[in-house]
Amino acid sequence: MRGFVIHAVVFGVVNALLVAGWLVTTGSTDILNGAAGDPLGAFRDGMWPVAVITVWGGGLIIHFAVVITSVPARLTRRALAPRGARQLPSPGAPAAPSASAAHDIGQQAVRAAFGLVESLSARGSKPAARAPHRPWITAMFTDIVGSTDHAERLGDAVWHRVLGGHRALVRSCLERHGGTEIGTQGDGFLVRFATSDSAVSCAIDIQRQMDHQRRTGPFTPDLRIGIHSGEAVADDNDLVGKVINLASRVTSAAAPNEIVVTEPVADHASPGLVLVDRGLVPLKGIAQPRHLLAVDWT
Repeated sequence: MRGFVIHAVVFGVVNALLVAGWLVTTGSTDILNGAAGDPLGAFRDGMWPVAVITVWGGGLIIHFAVVITSVPARLTRRALAPRGARQLPSPGAPAAPSASAAHDIGQQAVRAAFGLVESLSARGSKPAARAPHRPWITAMFTDIVGSTDHAERLGDAVWHRVLGGHRALVRSCLERHGGTEIGTQGDGFLVRFATSDSAVSCAIDIQRQMDHQRRTGPFTPDLRIGIHSGEAVADDNDLVGKVINLASRVTSAAAPNEIVVTEPVADHASPGLVLVDRGLVPLKGIAQPRHLLAVDWT
């Protein structure tokens, strides 16, 4: 019996540690929770300790059967053996642990092992805090000049039609130049680009198309555009950070129908782009003046 208890302890401890190792590497608490009801399904889902537990468990059952079937023979031999023939422990020798003591030790070891698995399972079930992604991006803001006055003068219906045409024009330019629309703020756009060149090219395209409409078609409002490059905090399709705030302030510093960029954008501009230096410009809410440049898109 003592040998079976030791076998059971080793079985419980080793397999608990295997499950713990699987859980902290490739496993999941969902598969672990469903393993008791559907071990075969858990094995298909990648819980490989199920195979070890199954095979070893079969061996443990065989061991237990052998122990049970040998009990009557052992009791018979003990009853028939002469009393004096029983071997007594020699003086000073340590007493062998009883089966009940081994059983208690085994239970404690098994409880400790499964406690480890439960602890790791609880730890794995807590969602890990996701570190914010900080990519280097180029942000572009657009802003219609005098939109409130236009809406008052033209009326809601006409202004809504003008605004719809303007948004369609801007979105077609974004599609051609690889811009990602992050959101619209009233009549303006916040757009993300992977490179400064693509942002500037898109801004030039927008201003040239609007200038053409202004000279040949119906009423087209004036537009200012600001562009800045830097690190942003990205989460799904949202952007926050200083780069966004600064791009917004740069847009406010632009004149009607002007494209204004910061120095980081100008530093990565392609050769041939004509820039007009505006010097250091104080911006509302920004601690230090920023070096701004206007793009000659004509």
